[in-house]
Amino acid sequence: KNIGEIHRDKDTGALVIQIIRGSKTIDLPTKEQILYPEDSLILLGSDEQIKSFSLISANDQALLQDDENRERIEMKLLQFTLDETSSFVGQPANITSIRDKFGVLIVGVEKSKDNSFLRPTSSITMEKGDTVWVVGSKKNIETCFNLA
Repeated sequence: KNIGEIHRDKDTGALVIQIIRGSKTIDLPTKEQILYPEDSLILLGSDEQIKSFSLISANDQALLQDDENRERIEMKLLQFTLDETSSFVGQPANITSIRDKFGVLIVGVEKSKDNSFLRPTSSITMEKGDTVWVVGSKKNIETCFNLA
């Protein structure tokens, strides 16, 4: 199955942010990415979301992260606040071009007007003062910060 098919089976809310496949690492895989036996998945989510994702694949022990792979994780979760000069102001929160251009995934937007934390969708427009939560490699996030 691919990641999208797993989420269609049951919307877990957890995000697959990295796949470790032997000596290869796939950062921020798309929903079309096929999962293979022996893949190790790095998930981002609450304890409940990760547990829900794990229940889907309870019979597949390869999806559970082990200590051997922990040192290879380089993904970071960081936030930045948009100012009036940010190129993200006025953009929809789920813009896929940010993944393609920066190798960074927007995982949440904290709206400045009411401090609500929203999962990114095309109906959410990023505004000055919003705090954007992103996941990616440290290098890619730094590039994104410099251009945001």
